[in-house]
Amino acid sequence: MKRLVVILFFIIIKFSGFTQPTEFNTTFLTGTNPVFYQIIELHDSYFITGWQHSPNQKILFCRINKSNLSYNIFMYGDSLSGFYAPECMINHNNNVIVSGFYEKNYLDYAFLIKTDTLFNIIKDTLIPKMGIDLNKIFIRDTTLIFGGSTMYDNNWDTLSHQSGNYLFNMLFWKTTNEFNHISHNSIGLYNVHEVLFSMSAGFDNNYLMGGTTQVLSTYTNWYLVNVDTNGQVLGQYYYPDPNQNDYNGISAISKGSDSTYYLTGTNFSYYNTIHNEYYYLPKVVKINRQFQTLWEKEYGTPFLGLEVADLKSTNDGNQVLLIQRTPEELYWNTYIQTIYSEVIKFNNDGKVIWSRNFYQGDTNTYVRFRAWDITQTSDNGFALCGSGKDTANLGPNQLAWLVKTDSLGCDGLHSCNDTALVCQILQAPDTACKNDTAWLH
Repeated sequence: MKRLVVILFFIIIKFSGFTQPTEFNTTFLTGTNPVFYQIIELHDSYFITGWQHSPNQKILFCRINKSNLSYNIFMYGDSLSGFYAPECMINHNNNVIVSGFYEKNYLDYAFLIKTDTLFNIIKDTLIPKMGIDLNKIFIRDTTLIFGGSTMYDNNWDTLSHQSGNYLFNMLFWKTTNEFNHISHNSIGLYNVHEVLFSMSAGFDNNYLMGGTTQVLSTYTNWYLVNVDTNGQVLGQYYYPDPNQNDYNGISAISKGSDSTYYLTGTNFSYYNTIHNEYYYLPKVVKINRQFQTLWEKEYGTPFLGLEVADLKSTNDGNQVLLIQRTPEELYWNTYIQTIYSEVIKFNNDGKVIWSRNFYQGDTNTYVRFRAWDITQTSDNGFALCGSGKDTANLGPNQLAWLVKTDSLGCDGLHSCNDTALVCQILQAPDTACKNDTAWLH
């Protein structure tokens, strides 16, 4: 019995987590106000797209070596326009496909870019219609699928106005690998504002398009559309409560390991009458293949500022939720503002496995660390990218921000100070007998 206990003791140490390698939490000075917006791991590198002001806003391509964090950068844009919100995907030929939009003379136009892994431009295309935004990409056989929003119906008639503002529909856009248009579908009602924020591959080779609408009431509701490979609508669904303001709609959609979907977004929590402010929480709604709600859950403490950035399935069948939190405090009518990012890993029942906060510096000072994307890496850890600003320790400028964690979400800085999963046993008995009791320090 004595030998068995000693063997088990060493097994606990081996798998307690403290032997895992230290990861990193770092920033990159890449120009004026850079943002890392989306990250993809490929072989020995991280491929990142984003934007920075130089002097106007341009698309930023960055390739970072995983072993030594050396990087090379390529900028795309001109001196007259502002380029925004790139979405990227790497196809089977290791081409980087990017979609986004640029603003010129107060008008927005969508664009598509194809580069090689050294960011040499292979092809770039402008969609010749003002008021189209393509911000989601899927690669399917010999075609490309894009999701976005449009101010047109399928006959290219401009949607109606409300109080001087254009209404928008969701947009399904299909092209060849060379960006040649095949078909499209404007999805929504003529006199209702519907905008796409998220898209996911669905079951049965379909696609799910998620966003917001006000079709059910004066409140903003989560709007989910199931479409086939040609963008034809198979079903439309509304979550979670038509009589409650659900703020900014479905921010992300993830396919579950148990033939389900997970929807997430920012949800109104309560109204603070003393500060005259609304407080919000991230909400997750789990639905089955028949689009029926299985459960709804909110996570964390309500805050004044909250942004749900991403939701991804993991290799072990769970989910990771990426959030930006702003716990503003009102002090003599002046806001002391801190922004940090949080990752919550939960199982199929919605129970939290672990939760980590990510930032640098001291949150009692003015720090703003926004992660916009998360991906699971080949070693079963995670990589996050975004932007960071720490006026006390890093200077006045915003920097591009990259975080690499282990499988428990630990980044080697301070994100695992709050957990009992990762611990080092400092003192323990060298022997143990049956019915003995001892404290582990």
